[in-house]
Amino acid sequence: MNMENKMSTALGDPTNNRRHAVSGPSGVKCATEASDGVSRQAPERRHASGEAFNNGKTQFSTREELRIGTWNVRGLLMAGKLTMVDAEMDRCHVSVLGLSETHMRGRGHFDTASGNTMYFSGNDDKSERGVAILLPKQMNKYVLGYNPVSDRIITMRLNARPTVLNIVQIYAPTSTATEEDIDSYYSAVVDTINKIPNREVTIIIGDWNAKVGNTTNDHHIRNIVGSFGMGDRNDRGQRLIEFCIEKSLFITNTHFQHHPRRLYTWTSPGARYRNQIDYILINTRWKSSVRNVKTYPGAECGSDHNLLVARFALRLKAPRKSLKPNLSVLEPPERIKFKTIVESKLAKLPSLGEDPDSQWNKLKTQIRETLDEIKACRKSGQSAHKTKAWLADDTWELIRKCKDARMSGQQNANVRKEYSNLWKAVKKQCRRDKNNFLSIICNEIETHSLKFQTSDLFKKVRLISKQFKPKSWVITDEDGTDITDLEAIAERWRVYCEKLYSQQLSSHTPCTNWSEMDLEPAILRSEITAAIAKLKCRKAPGPDQITAEILQALGDR
Repeated sequence: MNMENKMSTALGDPTNNRRHAVSGPSGVKCATEASDGVSRQAPERRHASGEAFNNGKTQFSTREELRIGTWNVRGLLMAGKLTMVDAEMDRCHVSVLGLSETHMRGRGHFDTASGNTMYFSGNDDKSERGVAILLPKQMNKYVLGYNPVSDRIITMRLNARPTVLNIVQIYAPTSTATEEDIDSYYSAVVDTINKIPNREVTIIIGDWNAKVGNTTNDHHIRNIVGSFGMGDRNDRGQRLIEFCIEKSLFITNTHFQHHPRRLYTWTSPGARYRNQIDYILINTRWKSSVRNVKTYPGAECGSDHNLLVARFALRLKAPRKSLKPNLSVLEPPERIKFKTIVESKLAKLPSLGEDPDSQWNKLKTQIRETLDEIKACRKSGQSAHKTKAWLADDTWELIRKCKDARMSGQQNANVRKEYSNLWKAVKKQCRRDKNNFLSIICNEIETHSLKFQTSDLFKKVRLISKQFKPKSWVITDEDGTDITDLEAIAERWRVYCEKLYSQQLSSHTPCTNWSEMDLEPAILRSEITAAIAKLKCRKAPGPDQITAEILQALGDR
């Protein structure tokens, strides 16, 4: 027996203690349906690399990697479920996370409690199917547009170098679907891909509900699959391979040799079988940019699917946007500091001998410089307004115990029962924490009412009473076609406004003789002070970005 066969035998036996040197649970049976046990296994390979992205940079360097993941979460409607997904995305340093089976209705985007942004597309009538793309806050600056195609497909365009990066998140029909449903789904995916320019990078991620199976002997399609597929191929897997051949796509899951714990993406009820049905595909032209692909069995959200993450050597570039100072985001001590600094700077400016426009420009400059100085004093990542996390510490401790039970191996009936009981307790405590959070908000509303703080009162009332309404920037052109690209949307608004205000003046418009009109008296200082005092706060500023709060903070100066 040669060394290769010895390694195969040693690592392939689920009861062999020598497998324990590899990270992960021991005693795991890895199989697909009624197939034989997997005998070709390999220890996990670790690559030294940087984080997914650096918060302090506006674009990726050549040595940094973009981590793109996909996860079937089996619904996000449970209280606290989205918070768990947010936490796992942050823990695994995922830059772009595609989600399948979200069960969310409608389409649009919104900010989560942790500051991430979710772009989703779901069924309008039922809480079933649904796909989404979850981005960290610092990734939003790269978004060029997104298109909620259906409750099974959503696309997103990211500004990257040397070309645009397209993310397509899908959720394929399950094994109970008819052939008509499968044909309709693949037809929609093909139509979506055909709309993407060939020069751009396309990455298709999601739950395909197909088994590509063992690919060791597929030498004739080595540009489509690697050598490390898992399990037995079924008809849906063959259909997926034919689709990849037609569209020149590479199945990245099969390209890297890992232990089966890092290959399977779905566990059957009772943990009898473990299959690989979630995949990450990329244009064959760009497959060399894939550094590694593997699952993270330790990621926990109550789903029977594992988080699948791929590392890509891609660089993103963000547009340079000027900071818009807004005093309303400054804390009271910062407002006092702002007023003191501006007054000292204004005292040094000449009050006479200059026209009003020059004086106003100098005032704006001093205000903006002062705001920049104050904001620079803040610690990195500090924010004036943070959303309160309502999941309690004991709930997070239960979630950690769920992870431990999941990683210890669910082949044992006692472990499966323990995991089930723990997850029931997690759901119960999530509901408890949500009710406690609402009770705290109601108490704050009562306090605001007693103190006649109407603004804060109605803000809290809207927080707990308003219906969920996601944001959406998708608009239609003159022909009724949806526009999803940001540049095309801006151009459409420009044309619309230009057409709206380009109406010719009527020839009967009376001419005004301004020389015959009486001049207004000079503006008094008291009138300016009264006008500033009457300005409404928390309103959008003009092009100069000077808000009512800024002018009122300056006082009588």
